[in-house]
Amino acid sequence: MLDYGCLMLDFQIKGWSNLKQYIGVCDDDLVKPMLQDPHCTVCHGFSSEVDPEYLSKICPSLGLFDFVITDVGCFKNEDSDVVHFVLKSQTATALNSVLINTFNVTVTHPEYTPHMTIGFFKANCSDKYLKKIKYQKNTKIRPYRYRYSYPSGNEYYF
Repeated sequence: MLDYGCLMLDFQIKGWSNLKQYIGVCDDDLVKPMLQDPHCTVCHGFSSEVDPEYLSKICPSLGLFDFVITDVGCFKNEDSDVVHFVLKSQTATALNSVLINTFNVTVTHPEYTPHMTIGFFKANCSDKYLKKIKYQKNTKIRPYRYRYSYPSGNEYYF
């Protein structure tokens, strides 16, 4: 169960389902199974009172989002390493700021860093995989839908 609601953008990435095999991930190095739904979190920390139908009316058209994959990175935490594609999007960054300043949002990460999580690895196990992930630098990608995850875990798509 989630503590907060979360607004994400979903992507269809060719070859995503084969990523684990492509980079040779050993299950013993993972904290949990690799994600099968490529997405970028726009804003995390919504209270349970937020109405995603209202969000669907105020969020910009998906056609206004242009994301660029700029790198592969890793957030190193005490208990896990979060391997991700580093994304750049002025629209997503601006939307994050508007949502935080408009709604009752509990900010758990003070700086918004657009990214697409590849997997959650055991602490200090990610370095060998970072070198194996190949991608076309500055690849442009565009989301195909919004997804709101309620604190209960249910989801609303728009």
